[in-house]
Amino acid sequence: MTSGLVSHWEHGTWATGETRLHWYLLPSSVPADYVSGVFPLLDIPGLDVVPAEWLHCTVVALRPSLATADRNAVDHMVDSVRSAVAGIGAITASATLQAHHSAVVWALEPVEEFGSVFNAVVPACRPMIRTDITRTYQPHLTVGYSNRHHSEASMAALLGGGVGALETVDFSALLLLDVRQQDHCYQWDVVSEIRLS
Repeated sequence: MTSGLVSHWEHGTWATGETRLHWYLLPSSVPADYVSGVFPLLDIPGLDVVPAEWLHCTVVALRPSLATADRNAVDHMVDSVRSAVAGIGAITASATLQAHHSAVVWALEPVEEFGSVFNAVVPACRPMIRTDITRTYQPHLTVGYSNRHHSEASMAALLGGGVGALETVDFSALLLLDVRQQDHCYQWDVVSEIRLS
């Protein structure tokens, strides 16, 4: 269902220099559809398009930054997550372009496979999770963050502009990243990588 968008950055801007640890699933490669079709289409006023190298699927946000975290606790968490996801294989997903609160996203399916990763990761890092998780996990790749209000009509026009579902995108690695907000985008440094196999 199409809806309007609010500004992603209006209430969600981090302090200058702040970083936060996150577990992300990253695409194994950037879908050709994104570079050739979606990225140019989304180049409209009021939408900060995510460069291909910063596409990500958030699994869970954690409380500390790498600089403030206890490194022994981080290492223990990584070992726990590695054990928890053992046996979970790489995911081949399809996606549908949608407006979602403050962003345009590719909603990912099959939801159950992403949910398996989420359900394994969350208990393994519960003491470090930033906030209580009360919402149903909705896996997605954000392709553009809104930096102003967009009406439902403008979103309907955008999403009706010829961009269809993404046929396939592969995820074969789960990464712990130290994430920062930069250039109206989320960028990161890699802390640890776990292969899904």
